[in-house]
Amino acid sequence: MFETKVISKESKDLHHVIELYKNSFPVKEQRNIDIIFFDKTGMIEVLAFYDKNHFCGFACTLIHLDICYTIYLAIEDALRGKGYGSIVLKEIALRYPDKRILLDIEVEDENAHNNIERIKRKNFYLKNGYNELQIYSNWRDVKFEALSLNGYISDKEYNDFWLYIETNTQGLV
Repeated sequence: MFETKVISKESKDLHHVIELYKNSFPVKEQRNIDIIFFDKTGMIEVLAFYDKNHFCGFACTLIHLDICYTIYLAIEDALRGKGYGSIVLKEIALRYPDKRILLDIEVEDENAHNNIERIKRKNFYLKNGYNELQIYSNWRDVKFEALSLNGYISDKEYNDFWLYIETNTQGLV
């Protein structure tokens, strides 16, 4: 049975989430753990995913108005390529049925050391129903492309979303 749990600072599995977070994302793309995992704004939700009580991965979402931004999503290394990522995306969509789901992925770049991974990642999201928005951003010298599920997000909405987050989450951005 697949299960989703909200993770808080009191959760017994917080260490699994933090370890996977640190091992899955380049240091350059990591944010302050205290802000993410000990959010006081009520905008951030950390979800852990389990198959038969076995930790599979986590996602971190950021909610403002009718946009749910998936800020981080990671599956345990040994479980990648086994369908868990698609299950997690469905779980996120079910958890936020009235939200447009937004995420950013690294832009394909044939000069990047991980370009094959970037192409696979984009194809994975497109296969799971996400759409290209033609919105690009640059964060910490990494170029990203925005994708969405459950509706279009305009460039203005995207920028307004991040302006609100930057203004209201003391150091997340």
